[in-house]
Amino acid sequence: AIAGPGGGASILAGTDDGTAVLTLPFPFTFYGQARSLACVSSNGAMYFISNLAECSGVNDFANTDLSSTAPPGNRPTLLPFWTDLTFDAPGADAVSYQTLGIPGSRRFVVQWNKAYPQGSANPVTFQIVLTEGTDKVLFQYKTVALGPGNPASLGAQSSPGSEATGAQTSERQIQWSFNAPVMTDGSALMYIASTSPAITAPTTSSITGSSATLGGTIS
Repeated sequence: AIAGPGGGASILAGTDDGTAVLTLPFPFTFYGQARSLACVSSNGAMYFISNLAECSGVNDFANTDLSSTAPPGNRPTLLPFWTDLTFDAPGADAVSYQTLGIPGSRRFVVQWNKAYPQGSANPVTFQIVLTEGTDKVLFQYKTVALGPGNPASLGAQSSPGSEATGAQTSERQIQWSFNAPVMTDGSALMYIASTSPAITAPTTSSITGSSATLGGTIS
């Protein structure tokens, strides 16, 4: 679960292809628009939505190449580890969320804790961190190395990235990889979701020092 005083609340335990709505603790600016509602999917995705109904009936178990195909609904989206994941497996946990820090510089952390890629004997754990007053998004990865011969290991069946509505035209999109084994345990990706159409590759680092502090420590 998420470390920190009081721990985090949990959603989507025991679900497969499930979604749940979260109200953000502060408006978060994503590609120039302040967002207050998010639809969290068990499949490693978080969509910014305008109303509760948009979080119903989301069919997103099949990840795509973001450079050519938008996620379901063509919504503004954060995709830390988009693939077919389930919490309906022995040993699986849930999505946890928590607000850390003081008003003006709070961090909202959403963590997929022990989610199982379909057919995998081992789970992944990763998180999104949104920081108040910025347009920066941090993806942090605790466990993505799933062992030799596991086809989902190191993100080899996932589409990590972020995009605005209509990103295939506007180029307001960043895709880190598509079905490529390029992730590592203890790594992090920082995205800047600005209104500029220019594509800037996310920066990477290990989850130590300031990265761990920013995310509230992934544990």
